[in-house]
Amino acid sequence: GNPFKPVTQQAENSSDTKNFRESSTKAQRKILNIMAFHSLMKKSIPASTSRKFITGRRLLVTLQQEIAEASPTAARFMDLEDRYGAHNYHPLPVVLARGEGTKVYDVDGKTYYDFLSAYSAVNQGHCHPKIIDALVEQAKKLTLTSRAFHNDCLGEYVEFITSFFGYDRILPMNTGVEGGETAVKLARRWGYDVKGIPPNKARILFAGNNFWGRTLAAISR
Repeated sequence: GNPFKPVTQQAENSSDTKNFRESSTKAQRKILNIMAFHSLMKKSIPASTSRKFITGRRLLVTLQQEIAEASPTAARFMDLEDRYGAHNYHPLPVVLARGEGTKVYDVDGKTYYDFLSAYSAVNQGHCHPKIIDALVEQAKKLTLTSRAFHNDCLGEYVEFITSFFGYDRILPMNTGVEGGETAVKLARRWGYDVKGIPPNKARILFAGNNFWGRTLAAISR
């Protein structure tokens, strides 16, 4: 489900909600989501938070306070990212160092349940021993091959997956955004080859404020 649902649902009835949506910036809305998720990740949402809507300005102050209260070790890592990294993301003020199963641990040894799971990339849990063993065993033999070559693993993999799910073919992807982009390409190809759309006339429709990753198609407005 939506991790922000407990906050946003009860905020719907607040008189501040309309004003916030009309006047707040995208950054303030993102901070709302960050802090809502942060509350769920570390502790239950306080009753006071659920009873009234917290404005973007107050959330920004709260976020800044949490960063200011970070340990010297955590603050150093966050400062390095802020100083030398591109500002394309706004992470929670937690610096993770390791993980095991459903739990992650920050640089100060605090324990968290990882409800985000890298946007489903690690639903199997962190450092699963069977996966680690398979990864290490393969890396010792052959690190990576591009699709410019055949290898002795891909054929058996695609045979298993297609048989298991009942598909005709499969195109493996590294990331979800590649899957979304490839689906767009397949739909466009079908439009030209099967539906008979004239050359260069196909159109792809996206939902407003759509997002599935950082590509132009995925962040359409």
